[in-house]
Amino acid sequence: EVKMANPSTTGGTGAGTEVLRRAYKATLANTAHKLIDGVADHIYTVTSIIVTNIANTARLINMYAVIVEDSNTELYLLREMSLDGYATFVWDDKIVLTGTDELHIHSVSGADVDVLITYIDQTF
Repeated sequence: EVKMANPSTTGGTGAGTEVLRRAYKATLANTAHKLIDGVADHIYTVTSIIVTNIANTARLINMYAVIVEDSNTELYLLREMSLDGYATFVWDDKIVLTGTDELHIHSVSGADVDVLITYIDQTF
């Protein structure tokens, strides 16, 4: 168990956990898939997202964060990004989500896309 500072303004013990996690979706379709479904008192730091087109036809990819505490505001991180046939895209910019925030991804133009995400899940 790793001890960490408590970023909460509502008190708490200041003790928490820090766990490396992964999520994936094989053959992503043209409906949104939730990669992270946030939970209260958690901080999620996305370290990488790997998106691979397993078809020979280009696909368009959307990825967005949903800020639940702000009336489910959708913030697009990728908007109809073209992924060539058999191509791989690596997102390695850090993203921080807190509490009940969500991270969604979908293929706008069909299936045949695989996604793997790695992230740090901190609790306090």
